[in-house]
Amino acid sequence: MSTKKLIDKMIENEFRKIQEFKETDDVKNNKEIMADQEWADMVFHKISDILPKDKRFFLYEYESVISCIYAELMRYYFRQGIIAAFKELECLKDYSEVL
Repeated sequence: MSTKKLIDKMIENEFRKIQEFKETDDVKNNKEIMADQEWADMVFHKISDILPKDKRFFLYEYESVISCIYAELMRYYFRQGIIAAFKELECLKDYSEVL
């Protein structure tokens, strides 16, 4: 396995650990995110209620696609943050134990 593939796999593993073990609790403790989620759920259900049943499939498909895009964006920014930490913030290496 190449070094790049190994690093990519490590980044993906860390992303998944955070997503699985930290994200839910962190989000629940963020009032702004919870308020936005409640608003989004309310809007989604209002739209779903006014759509004919045979058209709701498209709304659910749209929600699914947006969720996939959001997940890919999270992966992208997570990876970019790690790259920045190694490249741009090298001056912090002396403080790694503190961080």
